[in-house]
Amino acid sequence: MCCSNHYKQYKGYIWRFISEDEEIPEPIYPLNNHSKKIPAIQMKDGKEINRFESISEASRKTGINRSDITRVISGEYKQIKSCEWVRSIIPSDEAQ
Repeated sequence: MCCSNHYKQYKGYIWRFISEDEEIPEPIYPLNNHSKKIPAIQMKDGKEINRFESISEASRKTGINRSDITRVISGEYKQIKSCEWVRSIIPSDEAQ
């Protein structure tokens, strides 16, 4: 579907046909890197409650939707389930 011009990208990669006289370009790397872990801190009333290695881990352990945590961290939401979330600069294993 990508190469038939229905979609310009799939799973972060750009796909296209090349003509016979065109040189094969260098590999195109993903547009975004979703595998990079973003450490997160769960806070309530300005105090740290939990620290997680990634937003996915925070979602699994708290039951809060991963996209909702991301929206709080990015500032789109103020809080979710009466907790604030901030991006941690120090990974959780180095914080202690």
